[in-house]
Amino acid sequence: QTCALPISSDAHCLSLLRSTLSSVINLTSRAWFGMTKRLDRLLSLIRDASRARFLGSRSFSHELEAKHVQQVTQGGGFTAFGDDGTLTFEYRVPERVCFRGDSYLPLSVLLAIVDEVTSWASVGVDPARRPGVSIDLNAALAAGRVPPRAGDQLVFLARSRRMGRTLGFQTCEVRTGSGELVATARHTKLLDMGRAWGIAFGAGFDLTRGLLRAFGSVDRPLPTLSPTVGGLLRPEACEVEGEAGGVGRAMERHRVAGGMLNEVGLLFGGCQALLHERAAGLAADCAVGHGGLVLGAMSVTYLAAAKRGQSVEARATARAAWGGESTSGLVATSCLLAGSGKADKVVSEARMRFHHVAAAGARGSMR
Repeated sequence: QTCALPISSDAHCLSLLRSTLSSVINLTSRAWFGMTKRLDRLLSLIRDASRARFLGSRSFSHELEAKHVQQVTQGGGFTAFGDDGTLTFEYRVPERVCFRGDSYLPLSVLLAIVDEVTSWASVGVDPARRPGVSIDLNAALAAGRVPPRAGDQLVFLARSRRMGRTLGFQTCEVRTGSGELVATARHTKLLDMGRAWGIAFGAGFDLTRGLLRAFGSVDRPLPTLSPTVGGLLRPEACEVEGEAGGVGRAMERHRVAGGMLNEVGLLFGGCQALLHERAAGLAADCAVGHGGLVLGAMSVTYLAAAKRGQSVEARATARAAWGGESTSGLVATSCLLAGSGKADKVVSEARMRFHHVAAAGARGSMR
């Protein structure tokens, strides 16, 4: 026995289908326009900040070509700001930042870009728009992954996980253009900027923005960059020595120059990471008696500031960590000291893990 449906049921089903599709389209449109509006607000804030005369027009982020205005010409830069607060930054690795002989992008440079992107992700969701200062920054390559190379397309997915009155916690995933995981990173920031900042960039931000636009530079051209990042960081002095038992020690001394700073005139946290990696890399190569090592994980703790013109020294020690042979893996520690004329102060400390490039697996270019 069959049950015949009334003829009007077809029209009813069609009406339900149209209603459902309309709801889906409306929700999708609202989400897309909301995401676009959030991104537009952030990009507007970045443009206003670039016009502020009290901020430097050249920074270490510029040297890495990690600014939105530098990457947007290649179809990259900040491209999305999702409902969950995930900020997307697309980055084409320039040849001039891959100064190692094997053309790998140093992990510390990747960490410096994470510093830039996570900071804007935090500012973009903070009602008081606090940039804060870094306390701890760490990153690790995904298992079986070799570092990126020049020309590779990277996608940084940064998100503010928790934000309080004093501290902020951000995370970042770095992926290839096809979605493969390259590295993960975490960033802890001190966000307490004082009451005046909260008023000027919170409730009174419209007035602050108006003043910035009225008295700021209308158009600040992009700074002239160093030919290579490696050339920017030529040391004034370098010492390397090995000890029995597969231990290496190294020291590099640098003079803090303009291209090594952040916008407020202090030694950029990502640049400090690079100075740590350079010294630790020399110590690790000395410990094993050859090169061919890559930095697989790094954590930097920031303790003080260094200014332009100061002398800073990165002192590193590396030793065999596991596997029974020094070529299986090494751990390294590094301390960055700034001379004050009377006594050196510790600016930052780093912990690193190196492995032989063959141990990273067969995954190579990520183009």
